[in-house]
Amino acid sequence: NHTLWVSYREIEASGVQPESSIARSTDGGDTWTVTGAGLPGYYATSYHDLAVSAGGDTQLVALDPSFFSDEFPPRVYASFDQGVNWAPQAALPGNAVPQAVAPAGAWPLLFATGDGVAYRYASRCYQLLADGSIETDPPKQHYVDAALAWDIPDTMLTAGYADDYRHDGVYSMRTGTDADGPNIYSYSSFRQRVTLPANTHSATLTFWRYPILGDPAAVGRHQVDVADLLAAGPDVADYQYLLALHDDGSYDMLRTWRDNSQTWTETTVDLSAYAGQSIRLHFGTFNNGTGGRSGMFVDEAALQLCLQGEPNRPRLYLPLILRNLVPAAT
Repeated sequence: NHTLWVSYREIEASGVQPESSIARSTDGGDTWTVTGAGLPGYYATSYHDLAVSAGGDTQLVALDPSFFSDEFPPRVYASFDQGVNWAPQAALPGNAVPQAVAPAGAWPLLFATGDGVAYRYASRCYQLLADGSIETDPPKQHYVDAALAWDIPDTMLTAGYADDYRHDGVYSMRTGTDADGPNIYSYSSFRQRVTLPANTHSATLTFWRYPILGDPAAVGRHQVDVADLLAAGPDVADYQYLLALHDDGSYDMLRTWRDNSQTWTETTVDLSAYAGQSIRLHFGTFNNGTGGRSGMFVDEAALQLCLQGEPNRPRLYLPLILRNLVPAAT
């Protein structure tokens, strides 16, 4: 279908932004668009290999950004939307640096070589979220037309990256505000679109949240009326929320809180019911502009999908010839 992908890394201050990433062409190479949302994008990132599944539905890249810092260990990233968003997959044993990667059948089966060893990933589970750690988007937010993993709607109190509240790493995502921010009527949210395959067996969303609830009217009122979720008036007390948005504009309430614990809490949500669907995971905080200020910081989000098992098939063993390598590890 004339779709091409290429990895690049700039040299000698070429001015290309981000400094390293993936570019995609849908017209046979006449024009290119930088995609690579969820990839580090630093100059020191080394792209070792880029591969595409036989059906073109999965793109893989083996890269090592660890020269820049320990923040991003070397690993294989996978894309399921034509190379736009890239989700980090399980690291090779011992954090071996992946040098080559290739599909080994239907996703998520794959081969990877690293540090002189050939590995075969045979699990039916994989990661779907791009930049769930909220670490790759912030350094690229000011680049012109940079592909970012998270969409942040423009509101009176727009969500944004935070480095003063974080569970791990350098950044988290802020919705709403803390006690030092403005007290105004506004929704404040961020979201990412994901597609769960029809053969999904389980889908588990995990994330860490740090809630702040400063509205006295919200104290003791844990229940949030569904009718108030996206059409709350100034008489509705502040709340935090997680929704599943559908492409037709409808939504499902996954979680709501009126929580002032001001501590990092791990939250788990079962998304298995959305197998075969595309949804936007929509995190947010509503402030009514009166009383106190409320917010929710989110960090270290992950969406692990496990696919249904396939019927037993005859095993076919093909020779794998690798020079100067030790036997494959399992």
